[in-house]
Amino acid sequence: MHILGTLMLICLAGYSLGSCPPDEYPVGSECCPLCRRGSHFVNDCSMENHSSTKCSRCPNGTFQIGNNKEKQCSTCSCGAGLGLKVTESCSSTSDAVCEVLDGFFCSDSNGGGCRAAQRHRLSCSPGQYIGQRGTAYKDTECLHCTDGTFSNGTSSSCQNHTKCESVGLKLMRPGTDSTDSECGEHGAHTGLVAGIISGVIMVMALMALIIIAIIHMRNKREWRLTSKMETLSQEWSRGCCPTGIYSPAPTRDQQGHPTTTPAATMDDHDGDQSLGPAPPLKPPHNGSVSLPQHPEDKSDCPLQDRRRTEYSTEAGCCPTCPPGMFVSRHCTEFSTSCASCTEGTFQDGHNGREQCFSCKHCDAGLGLKVKKSCSSTSEAVCEVLDGFFCRDSNRGGCRAAQRHRLSCSPGHYIDQRGTADKDTECLHCTDGTFSNGTSTSCQNHTNVLQSFLIEADTVVNLWD
Repeated sequence: MHILGTLMLICLAGYSLGSCPPDEYPVGSECCPLCRRGSHFVNDCSMENHSSTKCSRCPNGTFQIGNNKEKQCSTCSCGAGLGLKVTESCSSTSDAVCEVLDGFFCSDSNGGGCRAAQRHRLSCSPGQYIGQRGTAYKDTECLHCTDGTFSNGTSSSCQNHTKCESVGLKLMRPGTDSTDSECGEHGAHTGLVAGIISGVIMVMALMALIIIAIIHMRNKREWRLTSKMETLSQEWSRGCCPTGIYSPAPTRDQQGHPTTTPAATMDDHDGDQSLGPAPPLKPPHNGSVSLPQHPEDKSDCPLQDRRRTEYSTEAGCCPTCPPGMFVSRHCTEFSTSCASCTEGTFQDGHNGREQCFSCKHCDAGLGLKVKKSCSSTSEAVCEVLDGFFCRDSNRGGCRAAQRHRLSCSPGHYIDQRGTADKDTECLHCTDGTFSNGTSTSCQNHTNVLQSFLIEADTVVNLWD
């Protein structure tokens, strides 16, 4: 009896400390009713104001399935873009029931529906085949190819490697789990080696001819220069001016100092740039003279660091114009007058030309686009558009492009898709296989005899 009284006192004490019924919640020393399903909590109840718990109905697209003290309702499932569709609509007191769209599988199921979906894999990795297409409950199943077979990952079975020996060919490269064997004609390497050796011999012979020609031209030039220098020395020793040489008449200021030329650049008063005075006639210490060469021999004008610094005219050698400029007037008593290349033209080196080169146009209709724009000192550089390959390259760019072949000839298969540097590569189907030219592999021929025997056996079984 004493024990029972003690338990009752404990229960009464616990209730007085804040315990509330299941459908209420404590607020200080009071108990407030919970919000009913389909609504959410706003404010607590107040005994002083004689007010109950304030609740608000769940807005559209949200729900609450039971008594609660939540400040917000839960968002309904089957959101757009999640691979789900509604089978049972959402209400303020219950969530929607969803199922997956075609092409998806459920990755998180609940209560006979689905909360999250994921798209099926459309293909497997190279070296695998599609063992089973995806369903509403699981993803596409991929399995590895066994030894001696291959797949690019898009087919539902693996293909056997081609046995080159069985079709009278030589194995060039063994097959892998993602590629077929590569076969070639017997003796193909022998012909390739012979071709390479012949090409090397021809190149060496051509280089020898070029070297001989260069030596001959150099010896001839030195002989001509020696003869001219002897003639010039003789004429200078007689106090006579050399014949056939352009020598500007000295000005009044130059008559007292015939070997001195102004060092500053001059302006020809036409708005063009002057490159400075022409090289002076100045005899060296050994008594001979170094002068511009004969005007008809363009190669005899001076070179500096393997770059031609002068060019030949009817009157003699004139200083060249720098890159980005052209000759607007040949030198007289002053230096060469140069003008800048206009827009759409260029000069990429020192020159004696009277006009600049026209810039190349990278025409999209010809499969080209601009890689580097044309400037006054450099030509435009083009590169190929997607779907084209370069068939004429130069200086890191492309001069002419051609569209990739989209398919091969019947009896061939696509071995490698085209790149920016080469066209689509096609290979012959081996014996016992075929292709219409649009696939990346050849298919085995159907065994007509075997099919006939199977059908005949089926008919006999039905007759029995």
